[in-house]
Amino acid sequence: SDGVLYEAKPVPWSGVKAVRFTTTISCTLTDLRDYLTDTAQLLKLDPLLMKLERINTHSDTALSLIFSAYSLFNSPVFGVSKRDFVTEISSVYLRHTPEGLTNMTTSEGINTDESSVFLQGACSIEDETRPPTKGAVRGHSFAFGFIASPVRDGVHVIQVMSIDPKGWLPPAAIDASNKIQIEKLKKMQKTLAK
Repeated sequence: SDGVLYEAKPVPWSGVKAVRFTTTISCTLTDLRDYLTDTAQLLKLDPLLMKLERINTHSDTALSLIFSAYSLFNSPVFGVSKRDFVTEISSVYLRHTPEGLTNMTTSEGINTDESSVFLQGACSIEDETRPPTKGAVRGHSFAFGFIASPVRDGVHVIQVMSIDPKGWLPPAAIDASNKIQIEKLKKMQKTLAK
């Protein structure tokens, strides 16, 4: 759909299909990382995201940012409960080598070396300080995130989602959510364009 490829696949750990979106964004890896770790930007990007708060920051360096977060989402369709999540989010730069992905030891070449990889992943965690919000259903994120690497005209971005929203959710809500994800990637393309 307009430069965003959408794919869905059943997975053994959930009754909800995992999805993957692929696109190219005309920006640098650093631009993408800065955008995806900026709470204010993410609240503007996602029309369903009502609240996003960092709970704890575990690591914050030039090459990695790891923190836990609380998020609250409105439903994409009328009559369905809000969903909230507590996740650990890791944003790291890696290097693709013949042996596989390795941690970067320097930021040199992050935006120009095609072996550079930016990985941001989030998965659900337990946190007693954040019980489910009244009126919301606590969802479970098996995997949610982005994998990006530099290409000639920007960065190649793959977004993956394997989420169990828990509770009752009609197929129309899942379809609407996937359409919103595509629109979010298109908005990122426009916002981050060099």
